[in-house]
Amino acid sequence: MSLIKSDVIRDAAEAAGVKQLREDVATSLAADAEYRLREIVQDALNFKRHSRRRKLTAADINNALRVRNVEPLYGLSFSD
Repeated sequence: MSLIKSDVIRDAAEAAGVKQLREDVATSLAADAEYRLREIVQDALNFKRHSRRRKLTAADINNALRVRNVEPLYGLSFSD
């Protein structure tokens, strides 16, 4: 069972301009998105742990995204 539902993937695909997305494709994409999200969260938790903090920050998420060569999140600020 995936935490990300295939309906959400289908809605995102429609918003991106994909007209029809088969159920099996949406289910596979949902599983892949969940896996990648878990990887990013694990990397962010490693950044938090190595900086010896208890609170996960937006900077940790941005650093995890940077390690994975993903564009960072905009519009989120952080302060310690």
